[in-house]
Amino acid sequence: MAKKKKSQQRRRLHLPIPARSVSSIEDPSLEGKASTLAGRVSSDNRYKNSMAISFEAILQSRTFKFLIGDDEVPFTVHEAAFADLSPELDTLMRGRKDMKMNESLEGKAKWEDVDPDTFMRFTQFAYTGDYSVPKMILGMGEEIPPPAPEPEPGLEIYGNNNQYWTETQRTFHTLNYTLHPKSRFAHTCEPSVEGGPNEEENIAAILLLHVSLYALAHRQGVTSLQNLALSKLHQTLQMLPPSDVGRDKRVQDLATLLRYTYSDGITGDYVVEGKMDDLRELVVQYVVLNAQATAHDRDFLELIEGGAIVRDIWKLAAPGVVVS
Repeated sequence: MAKKKKSQQRRRLHLPIPARSVSSIEDPSLEGKASTLAGRVSSDNRYKNSMAISFEAILQSRTFKFLIGDDEVPFTVHEAAFADLSPELDTLMRGRKDMKMNESLEGKAKWEDVDPDTFMRFTQFAYTGDYSVPKMILGMGEEIPPPAPEPEPGLEIYGNNNQYWTETQRTFHTLNYTLHPKSRFAHTCEPSVEGGPNEEENIAAILLLHVSLYALAHRQGVTSLQNLALSKLHQTLQMLPPSDVGRDKRVQDLATLLRYTYSDGITGDYVVEGKMDDLRELVVQYVVLNAQATAHDRDFLELIEGGAIVRDIWKLAAPGVVVS
């Protein structure tokens, strides 16, 4: 009974159930900056592009059942929607020519270390290329950052010299039609923030939502979803008012994010070849940027005593210093 209650509590926080502990290679180094995250979102769709199929083919593919979490919540999906996301999922669901896995033969797989909320967003991404994000609630009286400026308008279709275009051509090329969004869920996918009662603050839950999706995408080799989750986490962190980070509640949220990011089931085994995991790098950069707010918080300082966390923070805070 206690096990079931614990699982339900995790789901309310959008947390995946921790995977079994694995050993980590703790020799991270700095390469790349969080500012490049936006450009990464569309940079690596290699596997998906090479396996591109029509929506008709997705709907006509066989169904595959996933049993998610300790309670084995059932989800039925179309095989082609998932299998074409990565080689790992392709092998799981379709098997290999030289060997058929039990999952591919039965059309069923158990993911006990994944939370149902996380899996639902993973499924949404598999079908639509994006995932919905709840609106982030900031407590009353807090300053909400202004929206990002609108992008500059694109180049005119007429070219540099409009005198060669007749009025009829101008009229034709400027015809405009009201279109509905390509996705009915498009308006729910962009990170957003609004004020609300203090008891309704959900900042930690929103941050961990992106982290849990990143972790699942990494385990299943879905690079495009990893990059999307990083980009949305980056946007969300930028929405937190700088003057607000020093609040006790905000420091606790940041500590929760840091602790969760460095847990074994998230990034503990993702540091390879001396390169810091992208998620760790993003979160640690944010911690370093807000060092003044966290430097005097006892709980936060206890969290970063020793281990990979303090080493990564030090490498970013003091570039050029060699840590043996």
